[in-house]
Amino acid sequence: SIDSVGSEVLKAAQAVIDAVIRLCKEYYQVINWEFSGTELEKNENVMECEQACIMNHVMNITTVTVEKLFELGILAANDGGSLVTILNVSWKGLFNLLHLSKGKFPLKVKVADIVVTLISLVNGSLKCAAESWLSPKETISVIEARRIFVPIKFYLINAVKMSSLYPCQAYTVYRHLALCVLMISTFKLSVSNEKLMKNVSEVMAELLEKTSLDLLSSLLNSTDVKQEQKYELVNWLFFDDCWSDAVKENQVSKCRLTSLDEIFSVSCETLPKSSVLVLGQVATFSSFLRYPSDLEDDVKLMIARKLDWFLNSIIDEEVYSSILVSQIPLLYVSGKTVELTWEPMFSALLQALKTFMIVVSSTSAWEEFGSFLVKNFLHPHFLCSEIIMELWCFLVRHAELELVNGIIVELCALMKLVSSPESVFVPDSSLRKMAKSVCLLLSFCSTSVVECVYGSVIGDDRSQLSSVLYSALLLEGFPLNLLSKNMRSIAKEKIISDYFGFIDSFDDKLLTVSSSEFGLPVFALSASLRS
Repeated sequence: SIDSVGSEVLKAAQAVIDAVIRLCKEYYQVINWEFSGTELEKNENVMECEQACIMNHVMNITTVTVEKLFELGILAANDGGSLVTILNVSWKGLFNLLHLSKGKFPLKVKVADIVVTLISLVNGSLKCAAESWLSPKETISVIEARRIFVPIKFYLINAVKMSSLYPCQAYTVYRHLALCVLMISTFKLSVSNEKLMKNVSEVMAELLEKTSLDLLSSLLNSTDVKQEQKYELVNWLFFDDCWSDAVKENQVSKCRLTSLDEIFSVSCETLPKSSVLVLGQVATFSSFLRYPSDLEDDVKLMIARKLDWFLNSIIDEEVYSSILVSQIPLLYVSGKTVELTWEPMFSALLQALKTFMIVVSSTSAWEEFGSFLVKNFLHPHFLCSEIIMELWCFLVRHAELELVNGIIVELCALMKLVSSPESVFVPDSSLRKMAKSVCLLLSFCSTSVVECVYGSVIGDDRSQLSSVLYSALLLEGFPLNLLSKNMRSIAKEKIISDYFGFIDSFDDKLLTVSSSEFGLPVFALSASLRS
């Protein structure tokens, strides 16, 4: 029958491929590797003629074999799944031969073309899947999703291997790699919001999320790729001008949960002018934050320097609204245990930032991260402010006491710089905002830290500045209950004595006096009663 003949042909093809690969490997055993490929090209007389001929012969055979395996791999990939064996053998053989040849002699193989082809296979498969799932009438099953994404993971793994083996060549096409990762991230976010495609999103999280990130890490972690090239990659991936006026005014590229066909219309040339993939950029950035242990220290520093980009990206109303309403699947691996859970995207971002904070605390990136926290302490956007304060609270809860003391003292010093008698009565003033944040942080601190702040603000100082700062802190909920019993008693006595002192000096003339601190003792007493 035709099927049996086809099966025999496939077996024969596989046998031929295996034989050619074994032949190349056998030749590698008899070559004198004392001479480099460069020496061979420049002067073949440096070795015996026989050895030179063997080396030339092996180089030619290996080059042709790699090229033919490449062609077979593409043919098998485009066949629709009936040539899985040929697909596996051809790509595995191609990689093995390139691995054996690396550093021994120069193969005339364009590695960048191979990487781009693998990425094209990924994008093509994703696009076909997106087109078939544009308007699903029933839930996409896990089996159907895995049928699509298992081959895609195979292409990605081979692209990661090639990029790790030849990072400099792969770097020349880094934009194709980065765009592919952004498309995968955006695709996963888009389908996660569709009820009938929840399984698709889960399978993508399981099979593609980490592997696609490895595609970028293979270049960023490579010692062969120059530092400035790594910066170029990161800057292109998370470009600072993504929210230029030109982009914002373009309604076609307006950020939203994009339709699936829009995702694959973006090219390397149009990406910097479009915000179609910006949610994918945010998700990819979050993935870097989730897996910082996989990054070298210099890459962690690059990511830390892009934290401001992250905040700037989420202030767009359609971006932060998507972050607040979206649920995304996350894969957690602990030893041999693998668990997939659905979590709010906002919670996932916060957890990723905390993970990154912990990992970089012992690296050169910590200074950059600390600067980011201080610089955005009074961020005007509500979501960014929420994120920053959550990180500050996490820091004071888990950092060493000496570090926490230093942080709080510095914040109190900053509070003094923005204080004025008038600002204490304005809830949205910088003084009140800082006082509110400091009080929130103090609620997670030990008694010694709270008393340190109390002493630095009050002490024996009866100045106007001291009264203003103390009142601002009390109005924003200074945790008097965290003071020691003795200090709490002293604080209460001061509040009461200040109040009665104000009452005793009160007369009708004071009502006509223009004093910006008029009535502070009353407000202080009122606030302390609430606390």
